[in-house]
Amino acid sequence: MILLEDSGSGIWLLGVTDQGLLTTTPSSGAPVTLFLNDVNGNSWQVGGTTSGLLTTTRVGNSIYPSNVLLLSPSSFVWQLSVQVSGLLQTFNVTPSQPFG
Repeated sequence: MILLEDSGSGIWLLGVTDQGLLTTTPSSGAPVTLFLNDVNGNSWQVGGTTSGLLTTTRVGNSIYPSNVLLLSPSSFVWQLSVQVSGLLQTFNVTPSQPFG
């Protein structure tokens, strides 16, 4: 479970549909700061607006993962990564049998 904090201190649960579309749902709890590196090694912070839209912000380069895994409602595994343009993308990495 990945909880992100928006600029107004709201908390959003980052999720993914069975089709790979990213979702945000108002939530509560301790948020994380999510950083990802693109294929060129550029670092990005993933955040959100107060209306729940996902954002990416280029930050100083550091050593961050290139992706994180998200689990859809039907237990499909999706890899979330960021393109060099800053756009978020998902890729299905579900084994032949979904987890669950």
